Amino acid sequence: MARKDPSVSEGNPQLDAPSPSQTQSPIETTSVPAPLLAEAQEHHQRLKEGSSDISRPLPNEPAPFPPLTKAVTVEAPYSIFTTRVKWGLVLLVSTAGLFSPLSANIFLPVIPSIATDLNVSVEQVNLSVTWYMILQGVSPSIFGSIADVIGRRPVYLVTFLIYIGASIGLANTHVYWLLVVLRCVQASGSASVIAIGSGSIGDLSSPSERGGFMGAFSLGAMLGPCIGPVVGGLLAGAFGWQSLFWFLAASGGVVFVIMAAVLPETLRSIVGNGSIPAHGVNRSLLSLLRDRRHRNDPVDPNVIVPAMPPKKGWKDIRLLAPLKMFREKDVLSTLTFNSAVYTLFYTVTTSTSTSFKSTYHLSESEIGLCFLANGGGCLVASIFNGPRMNADYRKVAEQVEAARAAQKEETAANDDGKKRDLNDLSSFPIEHARLRSLPVFFGLLIASTIIYGWVLDKGVHLSVPLIMQFIVGLSVTSIFNSISTLLVDMYPGQSASATAANNLYRCLCGAAGTAVIDPIINALGPGWAFTMLSLLCCCFVPLIVLEWRCGMRFRAERAARLKRRAERKAAKKLEKGGVEQ
Repeated sequence: MARKDPSVSEGNPQLDAPSPSQTQSPIETTSVPAPLLAEAQEHHQRLKEGSSDISRPLPNEPAPFPPLTKAVTVEAPYSIFTTRVKWGLVLLVSTAGLFSPLSANIFLPVIPSIATDLNVSVEQVNLSVTWYMILQGVSPSIFGSIADVIGRRPVYLVTFLIYIGASIGLANTHVYWLLVVLRCVQASGSASVIAIGSGSIGDLSSPSERGGFMGAFSLGAMLGPCIGPVVGGLLAGAFGWQSLFWFLAASGGVVFVIMAAVLPETLRSIVGNGSIPAHGVNRSLLSLLRDRRHRNDPVDPNVIVPAMPPKKGWKDIRLLAPLKMFREKDVLSTLTFNSAVYTLFYTVTTSTSTSFKSTYHLSESEIGLCFLANGGGCLVASIFNGPRMNADYRKVAEQVEAARAAQKEETAANDDGKKRDLNDLSSFPIEHARLRSLPVFFGLLIASTIIYGWVLDKGVHLSVPLIMQFIVGLSVTSIFNSISTLLVDMYPGQSASATAANNLYRCLCGAAGTAVIDPIINALGPGWAFTMLSLLCCCFVPLIVLEWRCGMRFRAERAARLKRRAERKAAKKLEKGGVEQ
């Protein structure tokens, strides 16, 4: 009988036993010769000591296979632009956004001079301010919708060309009606840049970094009310009121040249995350040079390029989207209150030049410097409102969680043990968080406005109305920031349309205020005029109280309605697809 090989026999104890590499010590065997046993012990000791010199194989050990390289799939960045480039672009669009408030406020100190030069009344010149504000509210809805289709860069360039042309025309006009028309054209060009700038920052930045960029972008808009009247007063005092518009045309031309040279297209439906080259007017000189520099770079097959949104056409423009929001109860009540506050604020600002000139007999340069008080209050509020609103949010969140724990209605964790998502606002009273400090600032606004009117009426020392204007600017900006943030919370996916609706409503109301403030002051005096307007503003307080008490219910009703609408659309689409098959 042939002898059976023990290495292949069933039930061989040596095969059934663990291999040396599977035991606690790789040297526990009696079948290894002494020299090989010494080598194995040395190798095992090097492994225990963490030595990197373990490349020498054991005797009779096969050579190791070369290491396998694992293909790593890399997610493409949200934007290919570096952080440094992003900050440069934010600085550029923030500078462009400065021109709308700058053009509005640089005009205020020279209203009396323009009225005298054109042989019209101050009330008639104020009508140009009224029409400026109307176009300032309407034009972003038009140009912003167009920019969402054809790209940010072309609309930037077109609107700035409109602005520069209108400024040159204003510098050469000596007719009242032409002044009004060109101011409307100027407003159309400058106001749209702010809406487009917000869209550009959304294209460039991910949600985690967007807050910082938006804060820097808004700083340009806040500098306009602060420096505009000062620049206007100084230029008009030295060179006449026409020099204001030459200054705006020249500075706008400089910004236009810079944008034409370096501002890239950012609309994601055209360039994705910036890696897809733009064409034609959407392509800047900077983008052209960058594409040429990297045209021979190899393409990494492991990088996943995010899918581009479908390209939009002219039929996708939704000019009426902001108007449809006024059908919502919470939006209408909030924006009506905010517009009343804005109107009161603008009556104070618009009447400053005529009131200070008649009461304190100041020159144009001195009147321009007086606007620093109001602008300084706005600037201080814009710096501190972010931390203040975050603190209000944390305070309300703590109160809500404490109340839930005390009532044992809900706990800080869901039934599955997961921590509650603090970003889910469906069951959180965000209205309480955003409006928590509003009564304080509204009280400051009403008190400072009434005092401001009476100190003007009695001719009290100039420092007192300036202090009141600082408080007015501080309180109004705090209210505006709270309302604007609440609107974004209400419409996180449609914040641009919500902002356009807010801008449209408050600018139209502010325009009405500027048209009537001078006749009211002439009839009643500044004391009773601002007292009456302040009390009228108080009449809208019940609307914000309604939002405080019922805002969460309004949001829930809207969410349920939108969900039902989406389900109906999905059902119709599914039914249509079944019929076609």
